[in-house]
Amino acid sequence: EMMEDEQDEKKLTLLEQKDMGLGVWQSLVARGLVDVENIRKLLEEALENM
Repeated sequence: EMMEDEQDEKKLTLLEQKDMGLGVWQSLVARGLVDVENIRKLLEEALENM
């Protein structure tokens, strides 16, 4: 049972990391520091490689 708890915690931290990453991207985009089209291409490539 201990193993399962640890895995759940890891999943949570991964989700939190994704949320933080999205927040960073969104703030950069909002400030016009990042090209949205480039991000879209990168995200599509990342999803295809998953």
